[in-house]
Amino acid sequence: MKWSLLVALVGLLAGCAEEQWPRPQKTTDIVLDSEHHAALATMGLGDALRVLLPPPPSPNLQWVVIVINGRVLRQMYGMGPSTERPGWSEISFQSIHTVVRTELKFAAVPVNAQGYEPKDMFVIGIAVKHRGELKQ
Repeated sequence: MKWSLLVALVGLLAGCAEEQWPRPQKTTDIVLDSEHHAALATMGLGDALRVLLPPPPSPNLQWVVIVINGRVLRQMYGMGPSTERPGWSEISFQSIHTVVRTELKFAAVPVNAQGYEPKDMFVIGIAVKHRGELKQ
């Protein structure tokens, strides 16, 4: 009896280890470039945001996320090369909570840097609304 209770508890905890989110119904693309270092986005709850970043200002730099509100956005995929724009990077997030405003910030930092001073930065202001609140 004790073993079956322990096995059931371990199984329950293992099932809670990683939350499952529904597949996004809509994906919004934000393309950042050297002329526009800030952007705004409004997205529905559960929708995705795909951010495309230009090549870093120098070859020894990489883009990293330096600010994200993990209660509002979850990172779906890590930073990787863009499939559409050679030399660019892309990263995706999904909204998991409604909020009037939150921010995502990206910085160009030296590869393998511990302490660093960002060489370039992008900021995206984001509002997450329930589907019925979105203007069509």
